[in-house]
Amino acid sequence: MPNAEIKVTFWGVRGGLPAPGAMTQGFGGNSPCIEMRCNGRLLIFDAGTGIRALGKDLMAQSPVAGDLFFSTTRFNHICGLPFFAAAFNPANSFRLWCGNAQPKTCIKDVLSGLMNDPIFPVPLDVFNAELTFRDFTDGIDLDIGDGVTIATSKLNGCPPGTAYRVSYNGRSVCYLSGACLDDKETVKAIVAFAGDADMIIFGPPLINGQSKECAWTAATRLASDAQVSKLVLSGHAPEDDDDVLSQREEHLAHDHPGTVLAREGQNVAV
Repeated sequence: MPNAEIKVTFWGVRGGLPAPGAMTQGFGGNSPCIEMRCNGRLLIFDAGTGIRALGKDLMAQSPVAGDLFFSTTRFNHICGLPFFAAAFNPANSFRLWCGNAQPKTCIKDVLSGLMNDPIFPVPLDVFNAELTFRDFTDGIDLDIGDGVTIATSKLNGCPPGTAYRVSYNGRSVCYLSGACLDDKETVKAIVAFAGDADMIIFGPPLINGQSKECAWTAATRLASDAQVSKLVLSGHAPEDDDDVLSQREEHLAHDHPGTVLAREGQNVAV
């Protein structure tokens, strides 16, 4: 019988840049990468340094086919791709999706620029897996097959990014990375997009001129307005150590029961 759950695994939870070390072991130090499984269907969100460990895990499962979605093309969301071991196996195949590169460029050109001198010594075509590049316009729905649909929406971060809502078998998970919660209309649009989802992964929200604490509190209010009980906050600042994050988690869970901070290796099923 097919598994009805959407299973989520966090491979990278830091924003900005990686923060390895003794003070971040509890929550983890790698930059963004999230794996979702819908009855075995593989979805990957962002290719920060966390994708390196995911790639090693996938090598043991080859051949694999998956879809990699970028929430933004900022460096910390793409810098792990050259070390994604699963992309070197010719038995594997991946579709790479991006909704915020056009019209100025496309995701293939962005990644080709990353993997090129003087930034990186080998080009994108070093990968032996079958790679397909899919640019789209934020706001459309993506039907990727096997009963998995993904709604998309533009996020007004700096630079703008893409919000994803994964739906499978009556369940849904939203991934919102870097949303700017400055005005009521923006918040209203996000609430409508994420409304009644089973879980929101939020990381990290921004409010211009306000502290991180204010932004995270705004995220818990947004989850309450969207009537989403399970909220996972990710994209932790590199300077925030385990003690700081533990205290923040306790405070935010008091504001919105069901709120947790993402940890590397954490598995959540909805």
